[in-house]
Amino acid sequence: MARLFSIRPGITLRGRKFLGIRGWNGKPTHPPLTDFPIVCYVVAALFDVLSWLGWFGSGGRFSSRDLFRAATLVMVVGFVVSLATATTGFWDWWKGLQRDRRTGIIGRAAHTQVWRTANWGYLRMHEGRATPHPCYGRRALATWARRLADTWSDGEDVHVYFNNDERGCAVRDSGALGRELERSGLSPTRVPPPGAVRLGRA
Repeated sequence: MARLFSIRPGITLRGRKFLGIRGWNGKPTHPPLTDFPIVCYVVAALFDVLSWLGWFGSGGRFSSRDLFRAATLVMVVGFVVSLATATTGFWDWWKGLQRDRRTGIIGRAAHTQVWRTANWGYLRMHEGRATPHPCYGRRALATWARRLADTWSDGEDVHVYFNNDERGCAVRDSGALGRELERSGLSPTRVPPPGAVRLGRA
């Protein structure tokens, strides 16, 4: 019987590239760390309020001074984890984007990013900038082929959808991308052979 739902693809690390303190492809370390300091600061505030109200006398199991000390310790732990959160977040932002250094020291993002979050992929190609419009040029398709080859291995399922239907660009570009994928070491399926598609008029 086919499995209708599984969380395993979302939590497995198999097949994911390790990126150091940034975590793994599709599993960065920064997002889960952001929750911990928030919880620490909320709990510390709660301890401070209870300590200030004085609901716990010196004769009980916990005194107001104990709660004040607990709040201080929780704040310290939250601050330490905040440093780790900021470090991983900055490093993920700095290294996770390919940048065009011609635009300055920091540089703007050089292209649309490819994020791997599962053991299969989906890429939507909306509109190219080549002539005739809205086709994609060979250079752009070769770049996308390299990105796919760097992110997924041969044999993994990756679906590419071309939405630039005008003039028949979508069908032609799918074949051109398939040939670029072959040059990058992947095995495309269901693409038209070279010369099988003629572009129409707008």
